[in-house]
Amino acid sequence: MLPEETQKAIDAILAAPTDTVSDLIAEMRNRKQLSQVVHALNDSVLGGAPDQRDRARQALSVMGFVAE
Repeated sequence: MLPEETQKAIDAILAAPTDTVSDLIAEMRNRKQLSQVVHALNDSVLGGAPDQRDRARQALSVMGFVAE
């Protein structure tokens, strides 16, 4: 299970309109959360339950960190 703050960040990323994702990334970077979120997403992709893997991969893709 991901920390609540990380889960909220993932939910925000997946719900955000495409043109606001860069603002979310900048906000996470300014709050020093970006590395933690990306690390948690990578962990979920590599070893999470199937639904966690899918959401994590989708979030990374929306953020521009995964090529589709």
